[in-house]
Amino acid sequence: MTETHGPTFLGLDGGQTGTRAALVDARGVVLRRATAGGLVHALRPGGTERLRDVFAEVRAQVEVDGRAPDVVFLGLTAIVPGQSSEPVGIAAAEAAWPASRRIVEGDGIVAWAGATGGAPGVAAMAGTGSLVVAVNERGERADTGGWAYVFGDAGSGWQIGAEAVRRMLRRWDRERSLDAVGSAIVHELGAATPADVPDRFYDGELDTAAIAHLARVVLGLAAAGDAEARTIVGRAAADFSVDVAAAIDRLTWEREPVRVGRVGDLVAGAGGGRLVA
Repeated sequence: MTETHGPTFLGLDGGQTGTRAALVDARGVVLRRATAGGLVHALRPGGTERLRDVFAEVRAQVEVDGRAPDVVFLGLTAIVPGQSSEPVGIAAAEAAWPASRRIVEGDGIVAWAGATGGAPGVAAMAGTGSLVVAVNERGERADTGGWAYVFGDAGSGWQIGAEAVRRMLRRWDRERSLDAVGSAIVHELGAATPADVPDRFYDGELDTAAIAHLARVVLGLAAAGDAEARTIVGRAAADFSVDVAAAIDRLTWEREPVRVGRVGDLVAGAGGGRLVA
């Protein structure tokens, strides 16, 4: 058992694919690490329960000598600061850590801090979902994207995976045939036919993360020169670039060019492709 007599600080990064957390002391020494499942938007059915379950998992893994952390910082994909989901996240955090000082934020600020080291600049985050966070020299902030898979997430694994499935289904409707992208999707998901994919998604057997993971397959095919895959990735890159440019343009910068830090598997070159140059 790790012992500590000073204040402790818990940082939690809750994304759609998974949750990671670390408990540190005042010297920055890591006392505990924790992992838990992914989150969904707090206002979706089951979203609040998912928050509570993830918080309970993390709390059990990081507790030291029965003490709660003095400060808990939560960066959550499940909430949007300033919107109606924020009080839900705050309430769940209060229930999990009632004796701690709690700071509840979206996960974008976590990505920004990691990408820039807290310096002025932009975090272009593309994984399962996507979000762009810009902070200038005066501490002014602009967020773009991050509207989740139904309305946003440009350049994300979801956009690439879902677009690949759409194109596969349209080709199947027209020709009852599969190109390289469609064949790879059917194989990756273990589907009997293309028509099985939407059925399995709607009945809950496949979730948004499963569709987003198809981006790795598409990126790999694009890197190998497949024209269809390159079209899908190119469109996603263009859409994401619009979000990055919009975040930069909304702020006034003392120094240019503005530093853009890439966060997430897709912008780090998963499968040999890149969304942000």
